[in-house]
Amino acid sequence: MSYEQTADAEKKVGEVVHFYPKAGAVAVLLTDGGLSVGDAIRISGQGVEFEQRIESLQLDGRPVQAVEQGRVVGIKVVERARPGAIVYRIGRSRLPR
Repeated sequence: MSYEQTADAEKKVGEVVHFYPKAGAVAVLLTDGGLSVGDAIRISGQGVEFEQRIESLQLDGRPVQAVEQGRVVGIKVVERARPGAIVYRIGRSRLPR
């Protein structure tokens, strides 16, 4: 089953490698999949647990709409996250638009 076919699917896509407190953003190494603006994610581990929809992504300091596996991407986050936390793409129905 693909991600599109399962509304409540959850898939690990990467790991937080750095938190930028002034920007309220994280750097995420995408080890197991890509991400797009509008995707719903869950960040879990290292004492944090929260879900949010991706409002913006940055690659090499520039805004992008999508990033593929193997890259480090910047994501604006709603809460503090710590290096080592795991990032999951979650089902579309879990968060309101």
